[in-house]
Amino acid sequence: MNVLITGGAGFIGSHVADHLLTMGCRVHVLDNFHTNYSREQKLRNIHQSLGHPAYFLHEGDIRDAPYLTHVFRQGQFDVVIHLAALPGVQASLQRPDVYADVNLNGTRTLLNAMHQSGVRKLIFGSSSSVYGDHPAMPLQEDCQHLFPISPYALTKYKGEQLCRHYHQQYGIESTCLRFFTVYGPRQRPDMAIYQFLEAIRQQHQLTLYGKGTSRDYTFVADIVQGISKAMFRIDGFSIYNIGSGSYISLRQLITLMEDVTNQKARIIQRPDRPGDVAHTWADLTRSKQKLAYQPTTSLSEGLQQMADWLASRNAQAALSRC
Repeated sequence: MNVLITGGAGFIGSHVADHLLTMGCRVHVLDNFHTNYSREQKLRNIHQSLGHPAYFLHEGDIRDAPYLTHVFRQGQFDVVIHLAALPGVQASLQRPDVYADVNLNGTRTLLNAMHQSGVRKLIFGSSSSVYGDHPAMPLQEDCQHLFPISPYALTKYKGEQLCRHYHQQYGIESTCLRFFTVYGPRQRPDMAIYQFLEAIRQQHQLTLYGKGTSRDYTFVADIVQGISKAMFRIDGFSIYNIGSGSYISLRQLITLMEDVTNQKARIIQRPDRPGDVAHTWADLTRSKQKLAYQPTTSLSEGLQQMADWLASRNAQAALSRC
């Protein structure tokens, strides 16, 4: 199987690429190495894959239609896994127009390239943020109303609608996967679990926003499992939650981190931030029934793997400075 992964040098995408190579796929990665985090980290993400004979790296932007045409001519792809996007709720509040351009225009340009090249299967990386502060928990894919409360969330919701439109108009079969707060090795430095673990390790103060908030935290290997299973079950237009199926409060999360690091957190409490939802919790009924998806990594186990990765990364960085 020939697969194109947009955003394939990033946190989730690089793990997906590694997994697909073990499955015998030919993997083409398209990434623009955006400066939202360092090029060096992305190159570390893909270091092992770069030498694989079935791995092909294309450096370019999903908004660049001529370049996309060039990539699609090379690949003869069976499926596209679209993970490229500007991430982050808070940053989107400061630059809504840029987020709309990259996340929406980029998705539209990609769908056009698929249509023109005859590629008919897409997995779209969406987000639990599309639900907003929905009153019904756990969150179900077919709930009547969605309440995206940040520009980032809105781009993900509208991205799903673009996929629906291209299915109806051009027959592109799309599976939209709503990821619930993903964490694990290779996580971006701006993400909460990364920042919290580093703050606790270094005995710096960490800032918690809001009281009583909770999240469904999903280990990256479970996200990869969901994507790989969805690849072989793309049919029409569909939406699935990919999460852990459980939730934990932010305070309980910090306690688990203290257990993993054997250190106490120094916490500063702040009010809620605009754009942040209060609670997330994935209903996995549909994804379990239709995709045979089953998360396997507990939060404590995943946090330990994340902490071990950070410790190894920091040790390597210290050696490189010697």
